[in-house]
Amino acid sequence: MPNALIVGWSMTVSGSPPMMAVAIGHPNYSCKLIRECGEFVLAYPSTEVQKQVTFCGLNSGKDIEDKLAECGWRAAPATEVSPPLLAGCLANFECVVKNQV
Repeated sequence: MPNALIVGWSMTVSGSPPMMAVAIGHPNYSCKLIRECGEFVLAYPSTEVQKQVTFCGLNSGKDIEDKLAECGWRAAPATEVSPPLLAGCLANFECVVKNQV
């Protein structure tokens, strides 16, 4: 089941090849899901989805079976990874985990 995590820190680490770094706490439920899947979507939300961002930031996917459905966030199929894109975001980056620190 897709899960949405609100991340406070992300940055570009390489332009060629394009690479991003995100900081996610190890005990976080979403960290476990990303490790298992090896893929994720880094979405930059717009003010249009503020309600959904707040809901996902306050609730864990380990406690709610389908966070996206619960808060009404529409998902769209990704083309490169299995997790979905998030509608209403300014950008969605389809990511594959290359390294963990």
